[in-house]
Amino acid sequence: CVAEAGDLLQLKDAQLFVNGQPAYLPGASQTEYVVETDGKPFSEEFLKDELGVNVEDTKGQIIPYENKPNTFVFNMTPIEMAKLKQQPNIKSIGLYSNGYVGGYFPYDDVNFPYTLDNFGPIKIPKKGEAITLTAQNIALYRRLIADYEHNKLEESNGKFIINGKETNQYTPVYNYYWMMGDNRHRSQDSRYWGFVPETHIVGKASLIWFSYENGPRWKRLFNSIK
Repeated sequence: CVAEAGDLLQLKDAQLFVNGQPAYLPGASQTEYVVETDGKPFSEEFLKDELGVNVEDTKGQIIPYENKPNTFVFNMTPIEMAKLKQQPNIKSIGLYSNGYVGGYFPYDDVNFPYTLDNFGPIKIPKKGEAITLTAQNIALYRRLIADYEHNKLEESNGKFIINGKETNQYTPVYNYYWMMGDNRHRSQDSRYWGFVPETHIVGKASLIWFSYENGPRWKRLFNSIK
């Protein structure tokens, strides 16, 4: 969970902001990078030992980039990227920007032309906080109103009828949350599903099984979460 009810969330050039502040990103997070080489092959030993690449079958791990010679897309952590950058055959490495518009929540490319790396700003619905409905923003809230909160929603000539009554206001009865994976270009998360209601969060963390940031954080292991 990266944002909770009432928060304002935005992705700008792959950087996540919550309430205007850069969000925490674990050191082991991954994203895609465009890697240009001088044409010489990669060291198989390096790929295997440092990047965890299956050198017998690199499909999906080392992807040719837009038919450009000697240029590839790698999915890596920042630490792995820094190691790759030191290899003698590397000319340049930069973040891969996914500029594809379409296929993301709320599936309305006209009013919300979002991409994986540029998304929002979007406010997470909060229990008891009224939402003003418009023809431009209804795509954000259809599923919330009709499916998660079990109302009958009808739309006619830009007007909204909820449970038989015309209105342009809706007040959620649940709090909502926004989930994002640490593998930013290869995660099925709220950029596809949208808001997650509190009723769908059924697990509760009770123990820190493992903690890692630039190495294991031994003092945190097996501590109870209060």
